[in-house]
Amino acid sequence: MELLAGFLSLTALAAVGYMIYILKVLSARLGSVARMAPVHHLYWLGLSSVVVATGGRLLIITGIVSAEDSLAVLLLYLAPLGIGVGASLACAWFYWRWLLKA
Repeated sequence: MELLAGFLSLTALAAVGYMIYILKVLSARLGSVARMAPVHHLYWLGLSSVVVATGGRLLIITGIVSAEDSLAVLLLYLAPLGIGVGASLACAWFYWRWLLKA
């Protein structure tokens, strides 16, 4: 059961990566129409960090890296995931904050 949950978490990370890619494409289109600064390239940092976190999660699930080694989990999974989601959130806020103000 734990192995199934681990592989389902990989699916969730893939969905987050796909969502970041969709936001990048939509933000690039919005930025070109609204003549905004090209900040949408920051999404690539977010997407690549989520891919690194997915690889780190795969290493943890397969047992190559111990889940009890907190430094390895931090460096391979938690830090890249936080950087990726944070960069993508900052970029999304830059482009889409007008929706929340309206």
